[in-house]
Amino acid sequence: MKHLIFAFLAIFTLFFGIQNSYSQTLSYGDEIHLQNSWNNYSGGFLDTRGYDRDYEKTGNHLCVSTATTNARATGTGTWKVLSAKGKDIGDPVLIGDEIHLQNGWDNYTGGFLDARGYQKDFAKTGNHLSVSTATVKNRDIGSGTWKIISATGKDNGTPVTQNFEVHLQNGWNNYSGGFLDTRGYQRDYAKTENHLCVSTANEKNRQNSGSGVWKVQIAGKSSSNSGESLPDEFAGWFRLKNVFRGDGECLEGNQINGTAKGGSTFMDKCQNVSGQLWKLEPAGDGFYRLKNQFRGDGECLEGNKVNSTYKGGGAFMNNCSNEIGQLWKLEPDGEGNYRLKNKFRGDGECLEGNQINGTAKAGSAFMDKCQNVTGQFWKIEKVQSGDER
Repeated sequence: MKHLIFAFLAIFTLFFGIQNSYSQTLSYGDEIHLQNSWNNYSGGFLDTRGYDRDYEKTGNHLCVSTATTNARATGTGTWKVLSAKGKDIGDPVLIGDEIHLQNGWDNYTGGFLDARGYQKDFAKTGNHLSVSTATVKNRDIGSGTWKIISATGKDNGTPVTQNFEVHLQNGWNNYSGGFLDTRGYQRDYAKTENHLCVSTANEKNRQNSGSGVWKVQIAGKSSSNSGESLPDEFAGWFRLKNVFRGDGECLEGNQINGTAKGGSTFMDKCQNVSGQLWKLEPAGDGFYRLKNQFRGDGECLEGNKVNSTYKGGGAFMNNCSNEIGQLWKLEPDGEGNYRLKNKFRGDGECLEGNQINGTAKAGSAFMDKCQNVTGQFWKIEKVQSGDER
């Protein structure tokens, strides 16, 4: 009997150990903290604080340093992991992967971790490029891309798990951007709670000090890992067609004027472009986020209020955040079509793709009072496997 009890306990421990290990595997869309290992992990947590000088001209956005805590201010020490190679939210993050890191400050408007410009005296110090955030994922030939390298000798393809130690290599100019590194105290660090300066270095672990080693701490799982699954009719990529505009036009979320909120969605002639491919991501309680293949996993369709007006309230692509204006529900009409309602705008408003000024690209999709008009009924047309861009 004693042997049976020990056997049961061993199986129980093994099973729950595997379950716990699985739940601590890093996936795309997860939120992380990055702890620097300098001086026995007293290097602080990767953090943002304050606007970069001339940020409006340069495209660089927030200053990057480390902080003594992982939550110095709301979201500043939190980073969302996004694939630079088109992997889906919920896919495991592996050693050797190329990623973007989106900062969580102010509902994920903190920008993307980026390298720009040589450090002062870089040839003497071993520090290489300055690090800040940028408003776009790839400001300049790979400057916002980071390759994950194991700091403990694990092979490429190994899943990244909780407390994994990594080097982060910058992709600028064919991966000559150096490795994410800390060096020297920030000015007034004792008052500000910012701690060490962050730049890149030419070596993975400068002077074997731990300054180029970062511990991955999983802070939040993506909604794709929440256990909620998509209905079959919503799975995969699809086009959105509007009953009023007809079968020849599709909703497009392409880029307009290079900005997010300038990137209003609009009806255009259906064609083989990634800006017309959409997917749904469960957000809980029957709501979904809508993502566009061209704009990538870091942006979501938003139906928030713009200028307090209905038709001024165009639906646009914006950085994914916790805004309820990015939460959608699909209400079937019983004939194979759906109304799209937005949690922020409420149950009385629907997404409309009607005609404005008689032109397609002037026909931006917008939130309007729900009514029995064909411009508020949408058809989901699945994209066949192999047709994705």
